[in-house]
Amino acid sequence: MADLYPRFSLTAAPALVSTALATLLEWGSRNYTYAAALDWPIFNGHRTRANIEVANARQSEALVAYRNAILRALQDVEDALSRTEADRRQLADLDEGLTTARRAESIARTRYAGGLVTFSDVLLAQARRLQLEDQVSQTKGALARDTAALFKALGGGWPELKQQGTTL
Repeated sequence: MADLYPRFSLTAAPALVSTALATLLEWGSRNYTYAAALDWPIFNGHRTRANIEVANARQSEALVAYRNAILRALQDVEDALSRTEADRRQLADLDEGLTTARRAESIARTRYAGGLVTFSDVLLAQARRLQLEDQVSQTKGALARDTAALFKALGGGWPELKQQGTTL
């Protein structure tokens, strides 16, 4: 935008001019030069306005790219948060189901010891418990991955985890 307005420049230059070293500091050996200049590109075929439009377009493009980067980052955080929350809910449901499956296996063993059911009923209850334990392990792994993805989406910051009993 500054190219649309005229530019003024003023120059002053003092100098010492003498043909002999002895008269170098006398008043007559002093010389001064003054200059003034005016630069105003009026007749450049609207090149200045076109350059301004290009600069404005680049600025708008950079702003759009910045906004898109922010929106992608927010989307990554939102996705990681929702996956982490879903994993936590699923883990709570699986823990509840695992408690029930353990109780059912214990009841089946007790009933088998009493002669009320066959051993296949005990094996079925045990298989269900093992299946739920596997799902719990897989869900804990997914929760750990999704928590790491959340930390990454938020820009890092890995907390130190305890060796035993780590809960994410």
